[in-house]
Amino acid sequence: MIMKIRPECLGEVQHALEKYREIVERTALAPNTKHTYLLHAENFVRWLRDEFEPGRTLR
Repeated sequence: MIMKIRPECLGEVQHALEKYREIVERTALAPNTKHTYLLHAENFVRWLRDEFEPGRTLR
């Protein structure tokens, strides 16, 4: 596994993702829109951890 971010920074990113999740959940956006916002943000963090590759199909 080759992370794209230093491990000490990843904790800050994950904390920011949790804050983002809370903010998105409090909005008046439609449920499907909220899901899309969160899915893409979570996939970005997974990509940083080398757990996601854009365009690759599920295994």
